[in-house]
Amino acid sequence: MLGLAMGAFGSGIGLLAAYLAGVGGNLAGLFLHAGEYHSLGTSGMIFGALGLLSGQMFGLPGSAAVTARQIMIRRVLSGFLLLVLLGLSPNVDVIAHVGGFCWGVLFGVLLARWPNLRSANWPINRLAELLCAGLVVCTWWKAMS
Repeated sequence: MLGLAMGAFGSGIGLLAAYLAGVGGNLAGLFLHAGEYHSLGTSGMIFGALGLLSGQMFGLPGSAAVTARQIMIRRVLSGFLLLVLLGLSPNVDVIAHVGGFCWGVLFGVLLARWPNLRSANWPINRLAELLCAGLVVCTWWKAMS
C-alpha cells in the first residue's frame, strides 16, 4: 500500500502523508483506549496509505459521467472493504487502523486537490522525504530516551 501511495502522490509526499496518517491513528488510539496504550504504529501507517489511495478519488475534480462516479464509488468501497477485511480483527489495534485510514482519506482528498504536489515536483518530494526522516529520527530518539 505504501508503495502505491508513493507512486500516486510522489515518493516524499506519499511517505510523509502516510506517516502522518499513522500518527493520527495512533493519537486516536492514545485518546480512546482505556488504561495504558502501547503501539508501534506501522499498521496505522499502512492503513493510512490505503486511505490515501481511497481518498484520492474524492479530491479529483468532479465529472458528470456516470462511469467516473461508479469508478470513484468502487475505489472508495474497495478501500473500506480492505480495511474491514484486514484491519478489524479482534486481536489488533482497531482504533489505530480506522484512525489511520480516516486520516489517510482526508490527506488523500486534500492532496488530490493540489496536483502541483505530485511526483513531478521533485524539490517538494525531497523536502517531504527529509521532513519524514527527521520526524522518524525524533520520535525514535524520544522513545529511546
